[in-house]
Amino acid sequence: MERHFESGPLFCPRVVNPLDEIRRALDQPIGSPGIENMARPGMEVVLLFDDLQRPTPVHLALPEIMDRLNHAGIPDERITGICAVGTHPIPTYEQLQKKAGQAASSRLRDRLLPHDPHASDNVVVGRTTRGTLVEVNPRVASADLIIGVGECMPHPTAGLEEEARSCTGVCSYRSVADHHSTGFGTGTPG
Repeated sequence: MERHFESGPLFCPRVVNPLDEIRRALDQPIGSPGIENMARPGMEVVLLFDDLQRPTPVHLALPEIMDRLNHAGIPDERITGICAVGTHPIPTYEQLQKKAGQAASSRLRDRLLPHDPHASDNVVVGRTTRGTLVEVNPRVASADLIIGVGECMPHPTAGLEEEARSCTGVCSYRSVADHHSTGFGTGTPG
């Protein structure tokens, strides 16, 4: 498939057809097996996605991912969508629907949720090798497969942030604070 880009104001390439690019990325993942190769019937799956403060076209990506999970034998009822807010304000259900889009929202229904970093039921799963607390959303802690959808963007102190964002986005507030106070998990004051 030929890829088409336009130049933006800073001569950065912009994708002309985001849905085609999402499908291409799902067909040809980098450094990972495809979703159909990771998913197994009976699994509980959590789809993490960023909030409205990020321009990620989650409304396009979630239905494509859900279709692939369905093809692998996982029905929509075993899929939960969680907005990985980190310590951002918790979105309303209407904001979640706007970000996830109509198709995914109607398929997920009552399984379209915001993460609450202050919730008392967040689960301590351990500590990193550097001693940083890891306490996460209970649905994430019990999931068989976790898939993150978000953009990779520069962060003022952490470099490129999406890999860490999906993870810290579903951590408790005290886990995020511990992570940030140790230089983003490096063990040095940050």
